[in-house]
Amino acid sequence: MLDEARRRAADAGLANTSFVVADAGAHQFEPRHFDAAFSRMGIMFFAEPVAGFTNLRRALRPGGRLTFVCWRSPAENSWVTEPGQAVAEVLGPPEPMDPDAPGPFSLASADRISSILTGAGLVDIDITPHDLPVNIGGGTTDELVRYYMDLLPGTAIPENADEHVIDRVKAALGAMVDRRRTADGITMGAAAWLVSARA
Repeated sequence: MLDEARRRAADAGLANTSFVVADAGAHQFEPRHFDAAFSRMGIMFFAEPVAGFTNLRRALRPGGRLTFVCWRSPAENSWVTEPGQAVAEVLGPPEPMDPDAPGPFSLASADRISSILTGAGLVDIDITPHDLPVNIGGGTTDELVRYYMDLLPGTAIPENADEHVIDRVKAALGAMVDRRRTADGITMGAAAWLVSARA
């Protein structure tokens, strides 16, 4: 991906770009260097959110803008809850998870976002809800079932599950896909926060 990004930047004549693989929450950015920072569905995975956002703030010039998009609650995101319900039909409900643990929904609470950003020294915080349909695609049922099997967390299906159980999970996901299918493919609800703040 980095090679492709570098190639595209070079083809576009962009000399002021660089590409790095790093943990944005701990990477040693040049202090007070950037005008803006943006994340699309990435910052929910900081192991230490306040420290991670503090690190980003330090990389911004005074008044620099931080913006990001993150998921709201699982209950508001049928693209993830419906497949989860299909799996639960076979395996039973999953063990409850710590809602604040690093993961896709760790910033589902606007109050938590505000508390973290304030703790990181950011100001002018704006948190706006955004609802949108997500089109998963119009592939065959088997293709979409494979997509959802890949999307499941590694702990969703027990390691010792036999092939019969896995086949039942696939059948439940296939039934969910077929219920949701329209002429435009599989479309489900999604809900995100659009967040901005300043250093």
